[in-house]
Order: sequence, then structure tokens, then C-alpha cells
Amino acid sequence: MDVSYQWLRFFLEDDEELEKIGREYGSGQGDFWNTGSVKDRLIKELQQIVAAHQVRRAKITDEEVAEWMKVRELTF
Repeated sequence: MDVSYQWLRFFLEDDEELEKIGREYGSGQGDFWNTGSVKDRLIKELQQIVAAHQVRRAKITDEEVAEWMKVRELTF
């Protein structure tokens, strides 16, 4: 199976859409009949994930990073 499709299986949360992509890609018919269209869908999904991450990352302050990175005593 196509590598792009394998990545979609990991990142795409919509099971119905994933099933549709797999069915159409396997049959060579529909919107996802070729590798290029599957790659385009993967790119779109990854762009959304990265954009959401960038928004969350922009909200983190230097103080929060320092708090998370400080050395802590281990207790048992």
C-alpha cells in the first residue's frame, strides 16, 4: 500500500474518510484514484496538525519553559 496512505492511517481521525480513500485508491476510481491525490490529502492533514501546534506553541511563555525544564529532586 502507498506510504502516503499508511501515514493517513496514523494521522487522519475520520475513519469514514479513511475508508473512502482506501476504497477509491484500491479501485482506481473516485477522488482518490491516484497516489497524487492521496499525497495531497496527507499534506492537507499535516498542515492542519502543524498549524494547530504552532498556535499552541506561540502561547507558551519563557517562564513556563523554565518551569518545565528546571532540575527537580527525585523522591522515592
